[in-house]
Formats: sequence, C-alpha cells, structure tokens
Amino acid sequence: FIQFFQALKYVDFLSDEVKGSKELAKWAFAVVYTRGFGTPDGDFCVTPMADMFNHAAEPDVELTYDEDGNCCVYTVRDVPAGQPLCLQYADPTNPSFLFARYGFLDES
Repeated sequence: FIQFFQALKYVDFLSDEVKGSKELAKWAFAVVYTRGFGTPDGDFCVTPMADMFNHAAEPDVELTYDEDGNCCVYTVRDVPAGQPLCLQYADPTNPSFLFARYGFLDES
C-alpha cells in the first residue's frame, strides 16, 4: 500500500486533495487488489463483471485474454441453468494467499 500511496503523487488527473487522502487511497487499493486479475503476460487488470464470479476449488469457468486484451470467459464443464458460475481465484491448497488477498479460506 505504501508504494501505491506514494505513486499517486505522479497521477496528473488527481487533485492534491485526493492524492493526500490515505483513507481514499486505502479504499481504491482494496478495490483493485481484491477485484483484479493477473493476465498471462504478467499485467494486472480490473475486468468489469469478472469480479462477480465466486471462487471454487473446481471452477466452472476460466478467464482468457485475446490479442487485443479483451477478457473472455469460457465454461470448462456443463453448468446447470441457475447455478452460479465459479472460477478459481488461486491455488486452494495455499490458504495463505486466499486469506491475505480475499479474506477467506477455501474449506473444500
């Protein structure tokens, strides 16, 4: 968070008031950190609506990105109508990451 907060001073379109608000910066950091996804090429992005998927150790969907950077979601198995679509946020055998980033443990 400290590096994020310090980097805000270089963002031209933010007012000095916004740049100096630690409370607002913590909120923005938490939104991006808990709703963003890593891409295959190492970038990190917030993908609208993709943060609505729940986590499952055995996911129903996978995210991929096309050559233009568009996020595409594909099912990896048959999903009954009305069932929530889930993806795997992280390796469920490593509870430290899931807890640190998302605040929960996978109990499956």
